[in-house]
Amino acid sequence: FEQKEVNKKRVLSPEVAYIISHILLDNNARLITFGSNSYLNVAGLTIAVKTGTTDDKRDNWTIGWTPNILVATWVGNNDNSPMGDVASGVTGAAPIWRRIILEALIHWEEDCRLTASRPVRNIL
Repeated sequence: FEQKEVNKKRVLSPEVAYIISHILLDNNARLITFGSNSYLNVAGLTIAVKTGTTDDKRDNWTIGWTPNILVATWVGNNDNSPMGDVASGVTGAAPIWRRIILEALIHWEEDCRLTASRPVRNIL
């Protein structure tokens, strides 16, 4: 894969991106909703991750990233029908997401800590 040069437009500052990532990598914040043995918790690594489910249960997704790897998964029916009450981002897309990101991390040795490029200031 060769990356093509494209016109880029920054949509948020590095400081805001850091804060969002830092919130989404907090396993303790997810504990009440997803439990301690969730597909979103990857032992020994800090990975920012977010799940989502549409109100009508037609789609669910999980997206997670480290500084160098981003994995997004979507689960839904190809006829756009609802998947039922048991389908959610953590039960549908998250198991797939976890397998992919763990495999990617095997091939990409990295320090998974997310760091701010500049000090974050004036956040209320």
